[in-house]
Amino acid sequence: MSTIQNTTTQSNIQSNIQTQTKTKAKIETNTRSSVQDSVTKKTDELPQQAEVRFLLFDNFSKYEISKIIAYVKSLVPKNEHRHLVFAKKTEHSQEMVLKDLINDVKEDHFYLLNNPPKKQS
Repeated sequence: MSTIQNTTTQSNIQSNIQTQTKTKAKIETNTRSSVQDSVTKKTDELPQQAEVRFLLFDNFSKYEISKIIAYVKSLVPKNEHRHLVFAKKTEHSQEMVLKDLINDVKEDHFYLLNNPPKKQS
């Protein structure tokens, strides 16, 4: 009798794992689809110079940040990449008021767009 119960328990566990995996895949697909829909709607309108899409990172590894940036850029048409602004929290920035931080980063962003650093030979 205990062999039958163990087999039934194992079968139930496997079934639960499969259900959870399918649910997670559906959530990831729906989330990705929602993000893409949102980006597609917004990319129909070209942002003004002062309008940017701002993403602030905190507690992400360099690897994670590079993957997230690549993914976000894949969702946005290449001609709009200049409107994407990415920043990572620093000791200085964590003390700033959020709107001041965003304005400061945007200022730096537009300065660098208009004055790109010279490539070293």
